[in-house]
Amino acid sequence: MQLENSKVLVIGAGISGVYASKLLIKKNALVILHDDKEKKNLNYFLNSDLADNPNIQTYFNRNFIWDNSIKLVILSPGISYEHPLVVKAKKNNCQILSEIDLAAQFLHEQDIVIGITGTNGKSSTTSMIAHIFKKAGFNVFAGGNLGEPLSKHVIENTKKSSIIVLELSSFQLQQTHLLKIDAAAFLNLSCNHLDRHKSIENYFLAKACIVKMLKNNKKLFANYNLKTYFEQMNIETKNIIWFDKIDESYGKKAKLLGKHNWENAFVASLIAHNFGILDDVIHEALKSFKPLAHRIEMLGKKRGLVFINDSKSTTVQATITALKMGYERVHLLLGGIDKNENFNVLANSYFPSIVGYYIFGKSKEKIAHDLKNNESVYLFDDLANALKYAINNSQKNDVILFSPACASYDQYNNFEHRGECFKKLVNDL
Repeated sequence: MQLENSKVLVIGAGISGVYASKLLIKKNALVILHDDKEKKNLNYFLNSDLADNPNIQTYFNRNFIWDNSIKLVILSPGISYEHPLVVKAKKNNCQILSEIDLAAQFLHEQDIVIGITGTNGKSSTTSMIAHIFKKAGFNVFAGGNLGEPLSKHVIENTKKSSIIVLELSSFQLQQTHLLKIDAAAFLNLSCNHLDRHKSIENYFLAKACIVKMLKNNKKLFANYNLKTYFEQMNIETKNIIWFDKIDESYGKKAKLLGKHNWENAFVASLIAHNFGILDDVIHEALKSFKPLAHRIEMLGKKRGLVFINDSKSTTVQATITALKMGYERVHLLLGGIDKNENFNVLANSYFPSIVGYYIFGKSKEKIAHDLKNNESVYLFDDLANALKYAINNSQKNDVILFSPACASYDQYNNFEHRGECFKKLVNDL
């Protein structure tokens, strides 16, 4: 890709936009970085060396007058195709790429790329796969939606051959057309991001874009429960290997907690086997794997109560996964911005272990309405008060489960920020 002296517009100044801009500058492109937010709210940009870089023009929280010399536009994952600048770019026949597509043009020919998607478990599975390959002696990069953009790897990597494991969100998959991958996994599907995708079918189609990215005869490992979606949407399935029954031994031998982690470990083993890694290496690697924060994360026992941080739960299905861990008496803290789901599936008629619901955030009235026939439903303005009441309402050995089932953006920057705030509240005990 020839970028030298080309004028490139990057839309979105989060972590993806920042690293895309850095890569473009390294390739001697003329970079224009735009974000709808005010500069003071763009932490990734402010903490980068771009803030004082003379090789970039920035337009934050103000109108950008279109420049007809722009031929390439790079989108951050959070930017929809309905954004006014994207619409303008289409009208001007600009090439529109995701940050991943931009970075993919500069990968080494020997690099092996693995893509992981699904609604739940993407980050954990991506991290497990990366850990297994590291233990097997490979140079490994794990990123994408997991945190570190592929552009960061391209900028910083000095080795000719790498295993690149990418967590791919529906937004990234929808925007990415040039990336080619050597193996992939599609873990599961439940309602999410319907504010942008409008229907579960559209959400599935965005996820299913991963099939088009496979190199010739390379394999996608997919949950058998997704087969109906593939058939209904007439998507080619000849390169798909379906998995149904989970071999739980990988997770159990590694002493990972919960069936969800056993499933993630099993899928990680499928990918590892696909590249010839032996069971002995896989088992040893999983034993030393440290589960990611904010995902059914045990914070320990305090004041005789067990505290669990599951801030990563942004859907009802994720909270159901946490509740299936088998706790005897649960005080469930949930709330935030709902995703048009029905919370009645969390009713104590389905989960009799729930002895109290402590609901906070923007969607608290909607959640309470869905749970109106359940006992012990309490509403609060914020998490701190919800937690305080739950503790006062508990008895020895009860579980305080923070599994919000909602997005965090009404009161927090993201689920990590929300989870860290919960940890602090617990630690302040």
